[in-house]
Amino acid sequence: MFAAFFSGLLFLLYVLGLLAGLVVVLYGKPGTWLIVALAFLYSLVGDFYHGKADFWILLPVILMAVFVECLDYLSTVVKRRDDTYNQKTVISLLIGGLIGMVILMFNALSFILVGLVLGMFAGGMAYEMYQKKPWRPAMYVVRDAAFSKPSLLFLKTIVTLTLVIFLLTNSL
Repeated sequence: MFAAFFSGLLFLLYVLGLLAGLVVVLYGKPGTWLIVALAFLYSLVGDFYHGKADFWILLPVILMAVFVECLDYLSTVVKRRDDTYNQKTVISLLIGGLIGMVILMFNALSFILVGLVLGMFAGGMAYEMYQKKPWRPAMYVVRDAAFSKPSLLFLKTIVTLTLVIFLLTNSL
């Protein structure tokens, strides 16, 4: 009886910690590493899969966290001009990312990220082509809009939400 109570309490704390990591990302802080640490601690105390190695659960979580941090680093390195894009370009990036993510969602976890990134690019390019801009300047505008703060916050939030869903479905 005590073991079941302790196990339930541990799982509740784990879920609350995952949600706290998601909220931390919304404020622009590195909450993905909090989620990685919680997943590692949960794999030590509990089991994602009974009788199987938790390595195959932790590896994609770590790779996605590295992906998010690389995007965050790229946003500081890429020289962008904030005057080249407008809010409609950013909105088209976000809508395209959601559509791409939904289209490739049913294949695998990695395809969600691929669909999100390709969808963001396709949505931004579709809007810029609708505005009758030439190909090369449109690519520069989409690049600048993709590395803007709202786009990167959206991307980090979606990836972190994917991490939380992935970990919760594998820990039930």
